[in-house]
Amino acid sequence: MKKTTLAILSLCAMMLIGLCMLLTPLSAKADSNGAFVMSDGQKEQGENLKQIVNWGSMSELLVWIGVMQCSEKGLIDLHAPVAGYLPEDFVSNAGIPSDITMLDLMNQTSGFQECRTGHFLMQDEMLSSLEDHLIRNKTPQITKAGEYMAYSEFNSTLAAYVLECVTGQAYYDLVKNEIFVPLNMTNTSVYYDYSDCEAVKQMTDASVPLYGFYPANSARGTTEEIGILLADLVSGNSVLLSDNSLKEMFTPSLNYRLSSGGRIAHGLVCYNYFDKPVMGIKYTQSTGQGCLFIRPEEKKYFFAFSTSGNPRTIHEDELKTLFGEKSGESGKFTKKLSDMQGTYVKANHIQKGMGKIVSLFGVYKLFALGENSLALSPGSSTPYLTQISNSGFCTTDGEEGHFYLTGGGERIIEFPSYDMIPYPSWIQPVEFALLILYEIGVTYSFFVLAVAVIGLISRLVSKKEGDGLRFKKYHYIQCGSMLFHGIIFHMMTMYYLAGYNPYITKPASLMYYFGMVLSVVYWLFFISSGRKEECPKFTKICYFVTGGFAVLQVVFSLAFSLVLNR
Repeated sequence: MKKTTLAILSLCAMMLIGLCMLLTPLSAKADSNGAFVMSDGQKEQGENLKQIVNWGSMSELLVWIGVMQCSEKGLIDLHAPVAGYLPEDFVSNAGIPSDITMLDLMNQTSGFQECRTGHFLMQDEMLSSLEDHLIRNKTPQITKAGEYMAYSEFNSTLAAYVLECVTGQAYYDLVKNEIFVPLNMTNTSVYYDYSDCEAVKQMTDASVPLYGFYPANSARGTTEEIGILLADLVSGNSVLLSDNSLKEMFTPSLNYRLSSGGRIAHGLVCYNYFDKPVMGIKYTQSTGQGCLFIRPEEKKYFFAFSTSGNPRTIHEDELKTLFGEKSGESGKFTKKLSDMQGTYVKANHIQKGMGKIVSLFGVYKLFALGENSLALSPGSSTPYLTQISNSGFCTTDGEEGHFYLTGGGERIIEFPSYDMIPYPSWIQPVEFALLILYEIGVTYSFFVLAVAVIGLISRLVSKKEGDGLRFKKYHYIQCGSMLFHGIIFHMMTMYYLAGYNPYITKPASLMYYFGMVLSVVYWLFFISSGRKEECPKFTKICYFVTGGFAVLQVVFSLAFSLVLNR
């Protein structure tokens, strides 16, 4: 009795520790920004030119300007493998493939999968260097360079580290010396904790989250200075880049497969919202949305931020006035959009690492509503994609792209910022089924332990043995193992979805192996005595159910621990 009691109390302590870890508060809070618009080099409007805003993914513009500056100086060849500019030990530790060029990073064709970790930092967490940060958030290459196009923040962060290696300066110092100082931008920060700009640090609320994936999301400064930067790029007399470098930067470096239209221009996305294409960057984060558009040949630009909606929609009338309204297209098409119905994922969907579970929720099922339109889910009567040209479509929110059918029959749907590629339709249901069974096992283990603990407390208080539900200590240990296993799994998933670096990943991988060992131990007990034990029918059923979930835990643990260590 004493040994059983001690085992149960130990398991309760383990569960309490895991629960406390699970409930540890995250440091991210909403950042309150208003909207600001600059319609062209002459006209300004906005709530406050001195307002501090988070640039979000627009921060990457600074990286691409820095790359073009280094290219102009002969420090970087855009077509050369980036591994040649990096330390050999870093290339090995970060897993940088030898086939990736700087242009692949700019065009988002490097083949890296989506990077979800490192976006936010835990309380009091610090970044030591870009090198360590990239190794810590190592992102695998899942397709060959140039095969598909899909956005990954790892691209711009790796490009920033290349800049550090070829210039010998920290990225934030390089941006300050080569961009901010020449333009007299004294109220803009690019470092993750704003320590490179005292003015921004003083004007930033302490509750504003620190963006760990520096520098892909870390720039922050006044709206006035964003206008200064964009005005210089379209001025025709830039102090940052020569005319030839600017012309190259704004020339499409990646086109759609079946169209002469540009898709990416050296880091900037080509959008077709207006009468002629514009280049720019958009982002959506928990703190709000932002966008910038540039049409350099007309010396026009626009940028806006909002916490309450899509800034492009909010300022739709101003944008049409500035860039011109797009005329509608119609006609008979020889290619049919209905041929593209099926199951798809983004080309950078997570295939490796602990975040693979997230890919369950990134599967898109497209169904034909007719020859020229597709719905996003079965039974929907609202078109998600509508055909507007022989190989072009428009989404419900105005995004335009192209669909492509290779000679070998591969279907590719090309959005401005990513490709969607076919995905076997049976995988998601199977993975969901395994996950649901695992969740049932975790819930069952919690129920068994809760009943056992309540019964134990009741007997201790009444000091009577009673005939309540009782199990062998092996049963308690197995249920406790699976419950603790589930707590760790949910913790990692929660932190991963929130954008934090899951600091428990390595210990967790060991815990999964430990869970397998305990499951095997339970089966030895079950085979040797549990299934033969004379006990009430309900207790016997619980033994058999626990045995079934022990098998599931071995399978789940083996699969997930191997994923963690890939």
